[in-house]
Amino acid sequence: MTVSRHLEILKAKGFVDYRPIGPAKLWYLSENYLEAKYIIHKTEKPYILSMLKSEKSEPIRKKLGDFISLHLFRLERMALILMSGADSIMFRIGQEIAREVSPEIVESGSNEDVFDGLAKIFEKLKIGILELEGCKEDEIKIRIYECVSCSGMPNIGKTVCYFEGGLMAGTYEIITKRPAFAIETKCWGTGYEYCEFDIQLDKKL
Repeated sequence: MTVSRHLEILKAKGFVDYRPIGPAKLWYLSENYLEAKYIIHKTEKPYILSMLKSEKSEPIRKKLGDFISLHLFRLERMALILMSGADSIMFRIGQEIAREVSPEIVESGSNEDVFDGLAKIFEKLKIGILELEGCKEDEIKIRIYECVSCSGMPNIGKTVCYFEGGLMAGTYEIITKRPAFAIETKCWGTGYEYCEFDIQLDKKL
């Protein structure tokens, strides 16, 4: 019953689905999740790596280019975040991107080196400017200034930077080989002029 309850939660968040077989249910990863993972790996990863390595690449849109208005981007992001379960999906997308690109950017597995590589990823992709507030063996505190998801937005009483949290957690997890959890404690959405995350590392995988 515990497994069934967790599967129902994952289904509500869009990660899994099922089909009935007699009285039983056959569970599987949802098509939407698998499609998102395919797009990240096959389509977007090469462009992201080119940006991180400062390589020139042909824009996808020949006339308009690859960059759009921050406000237009945020309209779509906020619409997703306000949907039920979208926060988990945005977090997961950040994790998947980190697992694909961070091994090629981060130089070693120490917490400080992971932060330096993460800061490079955030700055080159124009996601935000990172500042290391504290670093212990099992806990890292990171601030984001000029965060692409929330900078300038009003106090809405909730944090909104799930993608950024997933990107941080995924990077620490894949490099340190320890389960990582990113908890956003401060945000423009809760009245601050920066974001702040506590990254907690569990025992080695």
